[in-house]
Amino acid sequence: MNNEKDINTKIVASGYRILKSLLLLLEKPKSIKELQEALKLKNPVEQNFTDETILKIIHTLKSCNIKIDSHKRKYKITKLPWNIDLSESSIETLFNLKNFAQTLQHKEIYQDYTDFLQKILPFLKETYYIDPSEPEIISYKKVEKLMNNLSFAKENNYKIKVETNDNSFIYDSFTLHFHKNTTYIKGYINSNHSHHTISIKEIKSIKCLPQKSSGLCMPMNILLEISGPLKNAYSIKPNETLVDFDEEKLIISNKGEDRKTLLKRILKYQKNCKISTPHALKAEYVKMLKDILTKYKEM
Repeated sequence: MNNEKDINTKIVASGYRILKSLLLLLEKPKSIKELQEALKLKNPVEQNFTDETILKIIHTLKSCNIKIDSHKRKYKITKLPWNIDLSESSIETLFNLKNFAQTLQHKEIYQDYTDFLQKILPFLKETYYIDPSEPEIISYKKVEKLMNNLSFAKENNYKIKVETNDNSFIYDSFTLHFHKNTTYIKGYINSNHSHHTISIKEIKSIKCLPQKSSGLCMPMNILLEISGPLKNAYSIKPNETLVDFDEEKLIISNKGEDRKTLLKRILKYQKNCKISTPHALKAEYVKMLKDILTKYKEM
């Protein structure tokens, strides 16, 4: 009887370890050491787990038709034998909700939704593909630097040289486009008479060339920095796109709004709204403020 009880205890312990490892791997990719530490903390029936024990657990899970891949010494569940059958409209809704979460003012909410997508991916049929890392919000510092160079090129009618990690392109003229929180530059390459489009995420640097453009056409987007009490109260307008955000500020791209109307609106926000680019609009705003102060003093 004692032997039978010992065998049952071992079976229960093994089953617990396998189930707990499955749940841990569903949370996020883990290394053997991370699995050992997690099981040691939460396992009531055994305290020590060797590398061999963890590898046996992973092998058992694989034998249950659970696909587990390893990358950089971490194990990740990429496919489960139990599928969630979603319609195309439901898949589209997942993307729309992710884009909506991205436009909110809290990175925690966006990260939570991304984590949610990561957890349900193994349950989807292989015909479905969701990349939880796209589209991404790129660094505001990078956007500001690139947009400043583009603004300078526009104001001086210069050609630009766009460089990536692998290539470089010289644009004789260019325009900016926004799609799903990503900025694209569409340029005309005069040397081979072709059009070329590139995402700002792919760009390493933008340099202004001394040569004048033969026909620069660039409807420049305006970058606004929203901070202070306005940050949590600001409502993004239909012609605006969220570029970046953190605990202190929002970075908004404004396109197509009448400049005089925009400047009057920014004036109401006082110090809580700052124009980042283009420089010409910043100068126009400063001039407007000086004119207002001059008229005020004359009253």
